[in-house]
Amino acid sequence: MSAIPRWLWLLALLLALTWYWHGSRPIAHPPGVLVAEAPLQQPVDEAAALRKGEVAIRPLAKFALTARV
Repeated sequence: MSAIPRWLWLLALLLALTWYWHGSRPIAHPPGVLVAEAPLQQPVDEAAALRKGEVAIRPLAKFALTARV
């Protein structure tokens, strides 16, 4: 006889299947809605440009978002 009872193996299998099912199901959204809220975007006051050689990039805004990948 094994050291671990059969009911404990079945319980572990049931818990693993439940965890897998809840973790892999898609998130339901109404048609046309992909995320809960629109991205936040705010202008930046005269931020310093990022320079690399002759190329300069000046940020125009800062933003925060929730995305669905």
